[in-house]
Amino acid sequence: MTYIPPLSAAAAPFAPQQQVHLNIGATWLPATVLQTLTGGRVVVSYLIGAVPTTAAVADWLVRPAHGYDLRTAAMLASGAEVAFADAIHTVAAAPWMRRGQWVVPYTNGESSLLQPHAKVRVVDDRAAVTVDGIPLPQALDLLNGGQVTP
Repeated sequence: MTYIPPLSAAAAPFAPQQQVHLNIGATWLPATVLQTLTGGRVVVSYLIGAVPTTAAVADWLVRPAHGYDLRTAAMLASGAEVAFADAIHTVAAAPWMRRGQWVVPYTNGESSLLQPHAKVRVVDDRAAVTVDGIPLPQALDLLNGGQVTP
């Protein structure tokens, strides 16, 4: 298990247009930072379904997206590394349903219960792959954004 230090409210680690993950109601959503405010607040833009939403939230609800992917429990497999409770936990076996919730077992003997549609932050194993020296997720973003021609 790898420790992930909590974000410090004293130092604003976010920049405008930075891609982040926002925790809302026990699930993570992709979001974009619009502005960092004083007092440990961050203004983010995100989607609720298809509805664009902007909100000022506490910075402890926001984590940088770089190096992580969002997945539902149904998409997790043995060996996946989940960022949970300020640490990285390795999934021990495929999750299973119990009483309408996903049970996700970890190699350290702990487990977590997730709502059926909740998303967790998973270490993005594509980050080790590069295209012309650019990490794969960033290269895909460049290609998809039209900044690089295939």
